[in-house]
Amino acid sequence: MEINKIQCLVKTLRLREPYSTSYESVERFDNIFMNISTIDGYHGWGVAAPVKSITGESSQDVQDSFNNTIEPFLKGEDVFRYAFILEFLKKELPGKPAALAMVDMALHDILSQKTGIPLYKLLGSFRTSIPTSITIGIMPINTSLAYAKSHVKRGFKILKIKGGKNVSEDIEKINKIRETVGKQIKLRFDANQGYSVEDSLKFIKDTKDAGIELLEQPTPKVQLDQLAQVTRKASVPVMADESLLSLKDAFRRLCDVMGVDPPRRMVGRWAMYAAGVIKSLQGALTRRNPGFSYGVARVTATDWFYNPAKARREIGLPQTPLEAAATEAWQWFKETNCV
Repeated sequence: MEINKIQCLVKTLRLREPYSTSYESVERFDNIFMNISTIDGYHGWGVAAPVKSITGESSQDVQDSFNNTIEPFLKGEDVFRYAFILEFLKKELPGKPAALAMVDMALHDILSQKTGIPLYKLLGSFRTSIPTSITIGIMPINTSLAYAKSHVKRGFKILKIKGGKNVSEDIEKINKIRETVGKQIKLRFDANQGYSVEDSLKFIKDTKDAGIELLEQPTPKVQLDQLAQVTRKASVPVMADESLLSLKDAFRRLCDVMGVDPPRRMVGRWAMYAAGVIKSLQGALTRRNPGFSYGVARVTATDWFYNPAKARREIGLPQTPLEAAATEAWQWFKETNCV
């Protein structure tokens, strides 16, 4: 499955109907399509949809990533080494999620073709279908109501309404849309970073009877403490969008909501060995089986299928005390007859 040819092309896609958010009006998108070919005739497609205000990339940035890094690296690589490929490019292209997604899609497209299995099944087939919403941009209330009626007639069961410029108008709009479409249609609201904490909570309170399904990215993406405050006080699910670009972001948002700080110090492998030796000596002197021993420390410190330091760094969650974690692991092994 050696890669022997990679192509990249830019397509400007114009929207049938432009729409506005709290910080921009959108009429068209520049998407970058990439095709990967292998020596045995497989072709995989991927696409990057960069938005400077969200992914931090422009169309030109993605093209530069392709020309300078992606194309030179991919030629000659084996598609089946996709995990290594993506991990390498992640380090080479920090802050370039759209470009990385483009490569990710193309590699998995080829894997799906090679195995003869649809990609959704190859990824686990958790769902056989996914309901989608249709977006109504920022526009006058009467126009929004007309679009809502039209979309429901076309068969859409979920409406996503954009806002964030005027919380009072947004509240009126959501309540009127609910009256117009009835209770069977799900409503989602995206403030696109336009609200303060106070605006967000007012919106949630005053649209309670409308029963929105979720509130998306109400506060500025860099003001993570504000998003955490809204999430902790909200009576509806609050979804991060612009604030969520990686797995690390996901776990850090979880820390924010839980009100805990990510760890700032890590326990070195030598410390684990030392703790194991001390506990083993204590066990020998007291003639009691230590819950944590040098052997357990060696198992705990071994790199099995991942690098522990990398996992701790990317997940960014508070650490369970070393001795407690190792003791729990050892107990689990004994209870399941693994040792």
